[in-house]
Parts: sequence; C-alpha cells; structure tokens
Amino acid sequence: MDAVEVRCTVRPGSGKGSARQTRFGGKTPGVLYGGGEPTLAISLETKSFEYLVRKHGSSAFVLDLKLDGHEDRDLKAIIKELQRDPVTSRIIHVDLQHISMTQLIEVHVPVHLIGTPAGVKEGGILEQLLREIEVSCRASQIPEHVDFEVSHLQKGNSVHVRDLVLPEEIKVITPADRVVATIVVKAAEVTPTAVAAEAPVEGAAEEKDKEKEKGEEKPEKASGKS
Repeated sequence: MDAVEVRCTVRPGSGKGSARQTRFGGKTPGVLYGGGEPTLAISLETKSFEYLVRKHGSSAFVLDLKLDGHEDRDLKAIIKELQRDPVTSRIIHVDLQHISMTQLIEVHVPVHLIGTPAGVKEGGILEQLLREIEVSCRASQIPEHVDFEVSHLQKGNSVHVRDLVLPEEIKVITPADRVVATIVVKAAEVTPTAVAAEAPVEGAAEEKDKEKEKGEEKPEKASGKS
C-alpha cells in the first residue's frame, strides 16, 4: 500500500483547552508518537482527513505526514486510535504512531463480501457479523481490504476467518473460528406444521393415561342365584 500524503501542523499547547480551540478552527487535534521521537501535539485539516478515512473505509492505511516547516522529514505514520463524537460521529481526536515502512505492525483491515449468494436468491438473508479482521504485517504490505466471493453460499452456510485467503507474509490475528458471515433462513420458512409435528398436543398425554386406566380396570363378575 502506498502512503497517503497528509499535511499537518504542530499544535501549540496540549490538553482539552488546546484541543477545543483547534476544533473551533476547523482542524482535528491529535498526537504523533513513537519512532524514538518525543510525542508531538499536531492538528490536521478536518475535512480532508475525514474524507481520507471515509475513502479507505477504515484506518488501515499509511500516512505520509507533511509537517509544516519540516516538509523534508520522512514522517510515516498509522492511525492507532480515532475518537468520534458520540452524537455526530465526527472525528474529534486522532492518535498517530510514527513507523518505518519495513516495521511489523498490527492493523484492522476491512472484509468485503463479493457477489450475491445462491442462498439469498432462494430467499435467505446474508448477515455479515465481522466487518474487519486484525492482521500483522509490514507497513508496506497492508492490504486495503480482504475480498471473499460469496456467490456459492447456500442457506445455512457460513464463512469463517479461516476461509479468508491472504498473502503468506500477512499473519491473521483474529481467531480462525470467528464467523465472518452466514446465510440465515427467514423465520416464515419454518413451517407451522413442522413445529406442530414436534410439539406434543395439549391434553393428549392426559387422555391417553385415562384410557389406559380404564383398560386396566377389570369388570365385576355378576353373582349367580343360589
């Protein structure tokens, strides 16, 4: 994956007050740490940064930071944490980790399901339970997404993490038995007759017991006249 160029500025001060002022100015506050360098308070242009995150569909991409006044420095970074407003979902703070392109890192990569499952064409429903997986690889090898063809899936079939195919140099951290997606049957397809056949009829057992008791009663013999 190629690094995406992002301009940023050193942010004066730190703390909530400084971050609030940065947001009022139309920028997103953040910090850059790692790489043996002191932690640096920075700010990024909000609209362009949010656009990049939406475009990639995740935070799994490498940033080529262009720091104002230090454009000659080679600053590569990855997004370690995004904080969002709970109401608007806008990014309100970002933590960036300074890396080298040959460094092994752990990132979350989106999973894309390709095609329309056969089970869906027959009335089933495709449910994607896991939309990203965690992998370990070099920064230069981060995949933009992991694709999986689902056209062959029938009703009741499931896709697990172990079914996803990635290059050998990429190690999957997410447990192999986690379910990525499944084709479920609509509730209406479970017929009432099938349920009724399995469920005992109310009162049937009681009537059966009564009939059994009657059958076990012996009729009294009529006494003969002397």
